[in-house]
Amino acid sequence: MIYVDSATASRLTGKAERTIQKNVQDGMLPVERVDGGTGQGGISYRIPLTALPAEAQIRYWEEYGQRV
Repeated sequence: MIYVDSATASRLTGKAERTIQKNVQDGMLPVERVDGGTGQGGISYRIPLTALPAEAQIRYWEEYGQRV
């Protein structure tokens, strides 16, 4: 499975990063918690690419191709 951070999800969807973070907090976007990450309190969250809208997923594949 491919995961992206909130900054990448923001860029792919065209939404503000704070909006993505709010969606995560509200449970609107599923995430995987990563302890020892670079986020606040040493906790980061990864968002599954498949949880983003189809347009954002297409944008991801156009940009990154098979490089994962």
